[in-house]
Amino acid sequence: MINKTTTANQVTCGVFGWYSLRLDILTIIVLAAGCSSAILLRGKVEAVLLSMMLQYLLTLQTYLKSTMSSFGEIMRKMVAVQRLWDLDKVP
Repeated sequence: MINKTTTANQVTCGVFGWYSLRLDILTIIVLAAGCSSAILLRGKVEAVLLSMMLQYLLTLQTYLKSTMSSFGEIMRKMVAVQRLWDLDKVP
């Protein structure tokens, strides 16, 4: 039983690392697009608006990770409830 639990924990850590890497890549792409647009629009748009856009883009990664972690936690709790319902149906 300990080996199964250890294997499950290792898989969970691996999936979290893979998921975190994908979110990081997504935020890097969005940040690169925002920086590129800030460079291209620097003469046409006010500098204050561009700096606000970059500031919000820099905090995007934190908000995205916390939101996805919250959704993941909700899904885990929903799976636990589903397992209880399934166990109730076992004769």
